[in-house]
Amino acid sequence: MNEDTDIKCKGYEITLTNKETGREATVKLSVNLSKWMVSAKGYSGYFKDLETAFKEACNHLQYKTKEMK
Repeated sequence: MNEDTDIKCKGYEITLTNKETGREATVKLSVNLSKWMVSAKGYSGYFKDLETAFKEACNHLQYKTKEMK
């Protein structure tokens, strides 16, 4: 991550926002509390641990940022 990304946390939800493009990716604990869900525009995925889910959100955000340049 770099200074172009804003990270906000509230409870069991982390929101990553690219300051330049406004694109967001969110990581949150699923309703049944057994998996972490990553969601972004046109994407949704489930992961068994927070570290993997956070990395996926970062990768998705970076991919979209590169694509738009």
